[in-house]
Amino acid sequence: MRTPALWAGLFAAGIAGLMALAPLAAHTPDQTPTYPPEPITWIGWIAALAIGVGAVLIASLRRLPLLPGRWDSQIRRSGRTLVLAAALLELALASGALAYNQLVTPDAFSAQRFSISQMSVYSGAGAQSTPPGRLLSLSDLRFDPGDRAALEARYDALNITGEARALAFDTVKLKEVLAANQPLLWGIPSVDGFDGGLLPTRFYTAFTALLLPKAIEGAPRTLDGRLREMLYDDACGGPCFPEPRWLRLTDTRYLLTDKVYDLVREGVFYDTALPVSGAAAYPNRTGFTATAVEALYTCQTPPCDPPRLRADGVPLEAALSGAAVDRYLMARYLLDPPRAAAALEVETAAGGTVRAVTLVNTPDETFAQLSPDPYRRVLSSDIKLYELPADFSRAFAVAAPPLCVSDDEGGTEAALELMRDAAFDPAAQVVLTTEGCRAWGPLDAASAETAPEVQILAYSAERIALRVSAAAPATLLLIDAYYPGWTATLDGSPVPIYRADVMFRAILTPTGAHQIVFEYRPAWLPGILVAGGVLWLIVLAVAALGFAHHKST
Repeated sequence: MRTPALWAGLFAAGIAGLMALAPLAAHTPDQTPTYPPEPITWIGWIAALAIGVGAVLIASLRRLPLLPGRWDSQIRRSGRTLVLAAALLELALASGALAYNQLVTPDAFSAQRFSISQMSVYSGAGAQSTPPGRLLSLSDLRFDPGDRAALEARYDALNITGEARALAFDTVKLKEVLAANQPLLWGIPSVDGFDGGLLPTRFYTAFTALLLPKAIEGAPRTLDGRLREMLYDDACGGPCFPEPRWLRLTDTRYLLTDKVYDLVREGVFYDTALPVSGAAAYPNRTGFTATAVEALYTCQTPPCDPPRLRADGVPLEAALSGAAVDRYLMARYLLDPPRAAAALEVETAAGGTVRAVTLVNTPDETFAQLSPDPYRRVLSSDIKLYELPADFSRAFAVAAPPLCVSDDEGGTEAALELMRDAAFDPAAQVVLTTEGCRAWGPLDAASAETAPEVQILAYSAERIALRVSAAAPATLLLIDAYYPGWTATLDGSPVPIYRADVMFRAILTPTGAHQIVFEYRPAWLPGILVAGGVLWLIVLAVAALGFAHHKST
């Protein structure tokens, strides 16, 4: 039975009313009901009641001949028009709280922030690889833009207030951390599922279990593209950076986070985003001349011994240790004479963690924050942008025999367990589904010592060309989402694509040099094109018949 358009309209009005609550809830966390209801609430209830009663009356007019002749017909038509107009008014009122109704300046969409400008260089002409490495953003937006005062003054001059102003500030912060669809808008490849080859599929959702921090008990997997929020938690002291092996496996070159958890003591700032346990090197890339080194550290069980430091191999003694700086302890090491050490070697005690290392020049009252290898900070504005070395690629080959799992949900979970093993090295091992393992067949053990070479010849959204040279059979991994519609050819002959490492594409390559081409050619595309052409012919035929009929009458 067909649903009358009137009732469909009323249903749409109700849905619009519910949707209108979403943006309001984001800025009004107190959900306690107001009693008595506010006037605007009464107006909404009365309007909805009037539409409902009117709809019932109009439906009744169809069955009750109230007036004879044309007056009866005219009243019915007028009533239907009135109800339709009331329903449209209700929709307009209900959708009035949606974000697109709040007018802000055009640059809220078009203007760049420092992070966008920097990443546009790294992803464009300044890219060090083809395709450029991906970005991973980690922030829950609890920071204020550095130019907030200037923005406030501008919004005051333009009379942007209330909800519109709040949305404008949220937009600025989203752009600053390149969140949501900003990477897609600016052409910056990212790991969050919005652009750059990683789609938010169910396999992507499963894979994010490897990225989420162990520090958060029961952390759910990301389901809605908000990986940046789930990788940011107080338990981690702010950003929860994934293990370097997963960053390499996802071809992540850039990490972006805010400065909410950075600390300051007596004018010296500490970058606490990159915790280190065990031994690590902190290069002095700027050649900063320092009189002292200050380190923030913590341990699992007190008392906490300060970390051991060496400057260019020379041990440094802690002149001060145990000073509290927020949740951490601070140790100070003197450099006598003052010098620009090329690197600091840091080693923590058992169970200890270094949270920050800063060089200090006391006479000048200057300082330089250091980042541990392999991270290099390339931007410090309202946010911090770190770069990883280009020692991985969007495509690589593994010569070792694959680990095998079934191609179902249980197999996906089994693959995650295999990959969680601390001994699993994504550069030397691969997990394939059963179908791929059957195609692999027996492998000469000597081939596991061979390092195949992979060269990316061309990379675009729908076509990727690679050249592989291997002394033995290997598994070629393309670090893009495994997704239906993609096809692959090896030297011009079709080959199957298998799912590897939970969510990526893989094919099997024989010994020798070969050219592989991935293309997006969904099977339904020809049918859609034919159906679209037929539909246009029908539309044109109907239009021609209608025109001929109109002309004849």
